[in-house]
Amino acid sequence: MPPGFRRDDVWIPPYRVRGRLNQARNDEQSKGTFNPLHYHVSLSSFEILQVSTYNFLREIKMARYLGSHCKVCRQLNFSVCGSDRCALLRRKTPPGMHPELRRKMSEFKKRLMEKQKLRFSYWVSERQFRNYVKEAFKKPGIPGETLMSLLERRLDNVVYRLGFAPTLIAGRQLVVHGHVLVNGRKVDRPSYALRPGEVVELKEKSKKMALVEEGLARSPARPIFPYLEVDRENVKGKLVSFPERAQIPLEINEALIMEHYTRYI
Repeated sequence: MPPGFRRDDVWIPPYRVRGRLNQARNDEQSKGTFNPLHYHVSLSSFEILQVSTYNFLREIKMARYLGSHCKVCRQLNFSVCGSDRCALLRRKTPPGMHPELRRKMSEFKKRLMEKQKLRFSYWVSERQFRNYVKEAFKKPGIPGETLMSLLERRLDNVVYRLGFAPTLIAGRQLVVHGHVLVNGRKVDRPSYALRPGEVVELKEKSKKMALVEEGLARSPARPIFPYLEVDRENVKGKLVSFPERAQIPLEINEALIMEHYTRYI
């Protein structure tokens, strides 16, 4: 690991650094907006000091959360990891030193906590979540309920709700690795929004995976969702209708979330 990089950073070889910076520099030169200070990079130590307006930092720093999932559960006082052995069941206090001293809860923090609960329930990034909020405001109906329906129809979440994976993160792994078929075609995008009538199934070879068998073993203990049809013997499911707010088992005040984003969108 090169010096100056933290453990959760992604190592970028020097030829990729030079190639990306040269491309951005040429684009800015053609537009007449070139600023040499944007490309002050030390390739010997791989420390990025200044980046261009193309947000080169996105290629170095991964967007997904790489820390402990149960730490998020304790911080939000809300289980989002999907594990039967969640640390929140053993320790109700938030992580860190002297958690009992942090008692003050402002109105902004209340809205922020509700937003974080919903965002980490589906494990989407802040940019993805904000795009979902914008789409919910544009659609007819109550924006908060529309937002919940959009997130619930994500392909990785439906794979988890059908019981094909033990956790939502495991369901996302099945989708990204190409094990999931939608109407007989491979779909490897976790954010794919299912429509009513579409059939979700696994490949024949994928049905014997240990991850899938674990999910099917846990699925009888989960609630049955009225907007889904499941055939566990053939590892196949179907989205029957759009999910309604009363059918989504999340104790979250979505009105506070939409109130939080009305100040920024």
